Amino acid sequence: MIELEKIEPQTLPCLSLFERKNLPIMSAVYFVISSPNVIQYIGRTNNLRVRWQNHHRLNKLEEYEDCKIAWLEVSNSDLLPAIELALIEYFKPPLNRTGVNGKPKCELEPDVVDTKALRVSQFCERFDATLKRYRISAKKLSEETKVSENHISEFRRGKCDISTTVLLRLLDGMETLASDSKQHFYQMMSGQNQLQSSLKYSLTEIIQVADEDELLDAMSAIANRFRCIRNSSTVESDSPSSTLHRRH
Repeated sequence: MIELEKIEPQTLPCLSLFERKNLPIMSAVYFVISSPNVIQYIGRTNNLRVRWQNHHRLNKLEEYEDCKIAWLEVSNSDLLPAIELALIEYFKPPLNRTGVNGKPKCELEPDVVDTKALRVSQFCERFDATLKRYRISAKKLSEETKVSENHISEFRRGKCDISTTVLLRLLDGMETLASDSKQHFYQMMSGQNQLQSSLKYSLTEIIQVADEDELLDAMSAIANRFRCIRNSSTVESDSPSSTLHRRH
């Protein structure tokens, strides 16, 4: 996992906001820093130069004095979302907490303009695995974070997207309910932990934190599995070898 305390954005390679056309072509997490060394915004991109050709925060950032863009190259672009998320949580830049209009972001609405909607395929399985590992139910997390229980359940099953703002709120809530759960999620996103190793729970543990829809799915799966086992046993008992064995 990336060591956040060792990252000093002010010492990273940088260019002034007005020199952005000369930014390198690379995948990176970038920091927008104003005078005196205030991190205003953190973002991620697969192409730093192209991203800043028409950035949605440009008008706002031009209001700050001596604004510069610093960057941290990330060669594995699959890790960009997790690293960006961890850095936003660590440095808490003010513009990441507000919409383009300057108002606080709504917890239940992805920032469409900011294109921060996280791909479900990258996050939902790890989010769900973390909840199960620490026995955190969607209901408890909803009560802690004020994010709707249905929204949480839909995301953990991969049925909807979620914004960076909402995910940060949920991770804070998880940490309040179960210490070290947020760090575990970050480790999974960075690839330090294999997803399968986080899914080794007893059936009883999984049932204890399942919501109503998950319980219905589980009951159906158990019934189908039980039916298959019974059918398999019936076929074996009716096989010629079994019949011959009984005759002897």
